[in-house]
Amino acid sequence: MRAPILDLLRRTRDALRTLNRNESVSVNFLDKEKTGMSPGRPRMDRSVKDHEAFGMWRDKDETADVDGFMHNLRKGRLDDK
Repeated sequence: MRAPILDLLRRTRDALRTLNRNESVSVNFLDKEKTGMSPGRPRMDRSVKDHEAFGMWRDKDETADVDGFMHNLRKGRLDDK
């Protein structure tokens, strides 16, 4: 769907219907394409905990004290504290 910017303001429902049909919408201003909208990816119904990276630092001894570990990460290079 090609839509001028004013048409997009007036006919937002049509643009959303086009996106729901998995088609893209290009927004034009003075007969030049300014931007485009494409349909989003479908959401995964998987839990974050099922991801392979979740808990990958579980067995590290240096992260047992989370506050101290984060302090060391965030401190400056020249901090002696």
